[in-house]
Amino acid sequence: MTGTRASAIVLPIYVLVATAIGFADFRMRAHPERGFDAYPQAVVANTEEPPGKYRVLAPYVFEGLVAGSGVDRQVLWVGFRWATLLAGLLATHWLLLTWFSTPQAMAGSVLSSVALLLTFTNSWPHPDHLVEWALTAGAIGAFVRGHHLLFAAVLACAALNRETSAFLVLLYALSGPLWPVTGVHWRRVAAAGALWGGIYAALRFFRGVEWYDPWQFGRNLEFLGLLPDTYDPYARAYAWFGVVLIAPCCWLGWRSWSRQPQVARAALVGVVPAFVLTAFLFSSIVETRIFTPLVPMLTVIVMFAVAGADTVADTGATRRSE
Repeated sequence: MTGTRASAIVLPIYVLVATAIGFADFRMRAHPERGFDAYPQAVVANTEEPPGKYRVLAPYVFEGLVAGSGVDRQVLWVGFRWATLLAGLLATHWLLLTWFSTPQAMAGSVLSSVALLLTFTNSWPHPDHLVEWALTAGAIGAFVRGHHLLFAAVLACAALNRETSAFLVLLYALSGPLWPVTGVHWRRVAAAGALWGGIYAALRFFRGVEWYDPWQFGRNLEFLGLLPDTYDPYARAYAWFGVVLIAPCCWLGWRSWSRQPQVARAALVGVVPAFVLTAFLFSSIVETRIFTPLVPMLTVIVMFAVAGADTVADTGATRRSE
């Protein structure tokens, strides 16, 4: 399928999906005004509490658009969220085109956006949320295609957006040739880790270090027992939405292990378990948005489980034959 013909098919579908998901995003969340009013202004003014004060990318971009355009904040917010949804769909599509045909990549991208709906629970719309989905898909797409400098650039943006971007470095490390440890791959991993660590440190140096207690293990154990009857049936099960998102995809991945590329295997055995453990210890699992970085990884896993691909060996990844 030629590029022009593919674009004529892909873009209208993704505009439709981005609009539908964007409507759900704005209407199903509590307090949508917090996302475009108090919070981004507090981040820019450096008055927001940690860890939000260190998640600067999306608030600064949004506030810059507000200042530069003069458009009503709520109208611009809807447009900003729609644009990030479209970017996430396109980034996921680009990632999946590494191995799959255009129709398969479209199916996977739409599946990814449907899975994303599970992350819309029990929280107001944080500006960094949908941006994280797009950046994660773009970063993975960059390194599986061998664009290491592009990966570094996207990683830098992701590090300015959320701390969970550190798991991109872990996935990058486990997706390449693991031996020898003195090889070019591990030098690149070291550079990526230094880049992420430097941004993490710089944010705290320039914005001021504020400590907070992130420990959530006890509360999360309680959440697994379901929330009180005062909540509606769906809300009572919020803590299990992450299980619904992750478990079926991983089960499919394990069943199709021999067909999975190295990046998917790295996610299955390394990144997903490490992420889930970290989230259970230090995040509130009733806010399922914390699992957003896993969505592009899980999408790759599912696509190889249900569709397969004609692949050829590559350094640390497999790519579709052109």
